[in-house]
Amino acid sequence: MQERYNWKKHYTGLVREDNKDPESPFRHYRLNNEEGMGEIVACDVFPGIQAVYNDLHLARRGGPVAPSDRVIQINYCMEGRYQCAVNSRYHFNVNHGDLSIGMVGCRESHGDASVSRFRGLTLYLELEEFSRREERMIRELGIALEVIRQLASQRDRYFVLHGNEQANVLLGVLTAAIIAQRLPEVRLKTLELLALLSRPEMLRNNQAVVYLSQKHARLANRIYERISEDPACRVNIDQLAKEFKAASTTIKTVFKSVYGTTIGQYQKSLRLQEAQRLLRETDDSVAEISAAVGYINPSKFTAAFRKTFSLTPSQYRARLWQNDGDGA
Repeated sequence: MQERYNWKKHYTGLVREDNKDPESPFRHYRLNNEEGMGEIVACDVFPGIQAVYNDLHLARRGGPVAPSDRVIQINYCMEGRYQCAVNSRYHFNVNHGDLSIGMVGCRESHGDASVSRFRGLTLYLELEEFSRREERMIRELGIALEVIRQLASQRDRYFVLHGNEQANVLLGVLTAAIIAQRLPEVRLKTLELLALLSRPEMLRNNQAVVYLSQKHARLANRIYERISEDPACRVNIDQLAKEFKAASTTIKTVFKSVYGTTIGQYQKSLRLQEAQRLLRETDDSVAEISAAVGYINPSKFTAAFRKTFSLTPSQYRARLWQNDGDGA
């Protein structure tokens, strides 16, 4: 019998087992490193398939691992995002609702410092072991492992399915079953996922992924750091182009490719997040907070805050006080 793939090597830091029920097929772990912590739930779904659920609060998920031509990695991002480098040449971004497939070690992936939390599911599929042990079931369900291998084996590229409704519903139920520790449902939904990925049209469904050079990926990260320094400071595209000695179109393209939004929208989000913090942590008036986050007109600030959070700043603060009172 082939030794089970060691998924723990994908994580930077100490992965410590924390099981309350030693008889359970679901194993619980805690992850700690210098950039944060997280919780992991893992189980053997079938011989040759392991499922690993991540709930992480850290900037960097892990480093590179040795390539393998026998293990396929199926990833589903539920919350947050992470950047990937394929063969150390091309970079791309995976956001919430995205499903990606590749051979283990084909890419290096890490979290994004702009996102404090990452939740997601990874399936490690050892094709030979799974096909040998479950040959009859695979044949009866019409699972075409050769199609899945083709999806995972694209040279210098990575298969990504953006926000596919059918896959999202299926993976949401699968993840919930893992968290609730319902192994029969985990097995059923895993088989349904493999059947979905076996469809021949999947080979034509590799949706557009914007690949960036290492230089442009670094540029996007530097832009993010620059505009995050002071949420109240409005920096326009021309200023950034001059500062980073790059064309305006390049500045806009690389930032949106990595962070999934425009620079203007991101700056607005930063200002409103800072306003939330000030409403929580200070006694400053709404007008003072409006000015502190770069809004000259308090009415425009209130309108923008309400559009984003469905509450005015005053209502948001009143809700906080009410909640504090209820907990007292």
